[in-house]
Amino acid sequence: MLNNLWYAVEFSTAITAQPQQITLMEHHVVLYRDDQGKVIALNDRCAHRGASLALGWTEENCLRCPYHGWKYDANGRCVEIPANQLEMAIPKRAQVTAYPVEERHGFVWLWWGEQAANRALIPDLPQFAAPNHRCQDEFRWNAHYTRVIENNVDVSHPPFLHRRMGQRQDHNAEIEQLIVEPMGEWGASVTLNAKMKKLKGIWQPLVAQQGEMGSTRRHAFYLPNFTTLELNFGRFQLAF
Repeated sequence: MLNNLWYAVEFSTAITAQPQQITLMEHHVVLYRDDQGKVIALNDRCAHRGASLALGWTEENCLRCPYHGWKYDANGRCVEIPANQLEMAIPKRAQVTAYPVEERHGFVWLWWGEQAANRALIPDLPQFAAPNHRCQDEFRWNAHYTRVIENNVDVSHPPFLHRRMGQRQDHNAEIEQLIVEPMGEWGASVTLNAKMKKLKGIWQPLVAQQGEMGSTRRHAFYLPNFTTLELNFGRFQLAF
């Protein structure tokens, strides 16, 4: 994993007071909301016997382990061991890693690294700001995450892989302009302009209405794991 960067790990709407496990490059993290609605992220392995904290429950803004009842606060410190006598001190090593998190653009972002979390590194995504222009869904690919990212920014595969959507390879759009631009320190975008004439499938009604139609696709990638795709077919626009 790349260190000292923000990872988009879940939709904000998916996180409630019920603990939920996510897997980030084979690392298990538990997410939950406290009484004020703030998202808390902890390593999902109890410091005692390694039980999953996501199988436990929230209690007084803390997370209770389902195995022996160890109770962890939002900073990952164990604040209660039920089996201990009241006068017994809790060992300092009885703690789990807590991760900085931020909610922005409808996603939960988790900071992975030893340096202090730099909120300026979360990408600016104005296209996600209007909730009335947004629908939300989830897709799962059985592939390494780098392959998924590579596919999302690949501008040359649609006429072949997505030919059933109308972009057949023998009617491929002529590429007029390809523009590559940096997106801050940790990102880049590719803008592709083309003319589309003989499309079939779901795009055919658009061509029928507008004749020869200009098309603009803008693929953007923000390290370490976030991509966007903006499509503009004349008056028809989509953003992913």
